[in-house]
Amino acid sequence: FPTPPTGVYFIHLQLGDSYPATAIVRVDEAGRAAGSDFARPPRYWAEAAVLYMVFPREFQDSDGDGRGDFGGLTARLPYLQALGVNALWLMPVTPGPTSHGYAATAHFMLEEDYGTLADFDTFVTAAHAAGMQVVFDLVANHTSNRHPFFAAALANPESPLRALYVFNTDDTYEYAFDFATLPSLNYNSPVVRGLFLDVVDFWMDRGVDSIRADIAGFVPPSFWRAVRRRVRGRSDAAMLLAELIPPAPGFFDGEQFDLAYDAHLFWSFKDLFATSGGLDGFDAALDAAE
Repeated sequence: FPTPPTGVYFIHLQLGDSYPATAIVRVDEAGRAAGSDFARPPRYWAEAAVLYMVFPREFQDSDGDGRGDFGGLTARLPYLQALGVNALWLMPVTPGPTSHGYAATAHFMLEEDYGTLADFDTFVTAAHAAGMQVVFDLVANHTSNRHPFFAAALANPESPLRALYVFNTDDTYEYAFDFATLPSLNYNSPVVRGLFLDVVDFWMDRGVDSIRADIAGFVPPSFWRAVRRRVRGRSDAAMLLAELIPPAPGFFDGEQFDLAYDAHLFWSFKDLFATSGGLDGFDAALDAAE
């Protein structure tokens, strides 16, 4: 049959009464096809990855302003490589009013303190040269209340931007946890869904290898199914990591995420270091995780 156009294809297969499966097939410009099992996480992440979480603001300063940046992080890659690190999870890198970055005011820009997009590109190139994968932290549940979309929606009850957030009939709005500064996005809006799929594409086009889904249980499963197809369609090594603590029913159907945090081990760490949980419970959690 004729060679299909260049692109990524998701093919659903079932033979007789067998369990259905989905294959990812990528066709390159020469017409060559390569495939993988969509249900299985990439072997790299399951078997070989040593993941290091980076808070860029606190990691390494390169310009003397006292704040970490991508110039500093790039310069310290040999140090991380010497530790055996081969994957870097970047805490949020987009602009926002908080130090940690989990409250965005823009999505297609780099936090000014961290440098320029060119600095980010240099970092990604250097990380790849050092054999490291780069994981982008996607905060899709909410924005900052200083986001221009939310500011306009709050100021004008007739604004079409209100449809991007979850407003109540009394003009109050829903927000994440107990933080009124983190207004929740409305995933009944196709604009919101399209925006964050574009965010995934933008940063992966810049060389990001995989995506971490922040507080994934606050966002509908149907959205994560679409995100995972975008991510896994990039390469056989790409993956979508879920923060689901505690695990939420309905999010582990083989369609949404490749990996998720071990919630039991997480709480054991928390008990040990933040309370007086003791080493016995921690040892048991480590044994269970192995």
